[in-house]
Amino acid sequence: MPTQQQFEELIDNCTWVWTTMNGKNGYEVKGKNNKIIFLPAAGYQTTQLINEGSLGLFWSSSLSEDCSTHARYLSVPKSYNAQLYNGARILGYSVRPVRRGN
Repeated sequence: MPTQQQFEELIDNCTWVWTTMNGKNGYEVKGKNNKIIFLPAAGYQTTQLINEGSLGLFWSSSLSEDCSTHARYLSVPKSYNAQLYNGARILGYSVRPVRRGN
């Protein structure tokens, strides 16, 4: 899982374009090296799926400094910029795996 610092790097150093890929809404995130990742607007799960197609929430591996039952997550809504928040780890947010190396 990405760290808070890796998400901050995406926010600060990449271009974000709202798009549709394979029938799914989300952000195409392009780095200075021209590599692209797609962050789908998969919504989140409680007792039902909420905001699918308009919001992506992605866990980091970084715990909140305030409370060990919370972790940092990346929020990527269609309507405004990506930001990091703290959230209860019980919530059904997405996990975007990262690979070490090139």
